[in-house]
Amino acid sequence: MNRMIWRVIGIVSVLLVAALVAGCEADPGLLKQLEGKRVGVAAVLQSPMPVSVDVQSTIVEYVSRRTRLEAVGVERFSQEDYDRLRTEWGLSHLLIVTVFNVQLTEPKPEVSLGRNKFDVKVQYECMATVRFRLVDLSSGEVVAVGESRGRGLETFGVGVHHGGIHTRLGEVDVAKVVEKALQDAIRGTRLF
Repeated sequence: MNRMIWRVIGIVSVLLVAALVAGCEADPGLLKQLEGKRVGVAAVLQSPMPVSVDVQSTIVEYVSRRTRLEAVGVERFSQEDYDRLRTEWGLSHLLIVTVFNVQLTEPKPEVSLGRNKFDVKVQYECMATVRFRLVDLSSGEVVAVGESRGRGLETFGVGVHHGGIHTRLGEVDVAKVVEKALQDAIRGTRLF
């Protein structure tokens, strides 16, 4: 009798786990559902950038790298252009990414001293917020909207540890830190 109860419990447990796993399949992101199509990507700056960054190219390249769709940069557009973008450019959707609140902080030097170690490092950090709209160009309907905040970080320094001296030195490309923040913000959306 005891054996029978354990077998039933085992079978029920396996069925329960199988049902849970089947229901937990992750939905692909919105842009992954559009793979194989041409999607326009437009970047709109709502506030000035702290350094010179080609925001449009950064976003188009990131979307192209993360998906199997053809991302096309769209410079100027209005709602009246939706039909032209669809017919002349062959775009199925338009992703409008508004970039705002880009904050580049002053480098923060940090010294840490511990038993058997000494570190000196400088961190360069940028925070950026993106707001997006994904528009179906055949109907003009806004399919999705969202907002995300991202962080870009570069750390340089010298450390003396039990195992030796470790260095990470170089010239800081502040534009790359800003690009990382933008990419991180876009990664935080439900687009991928």
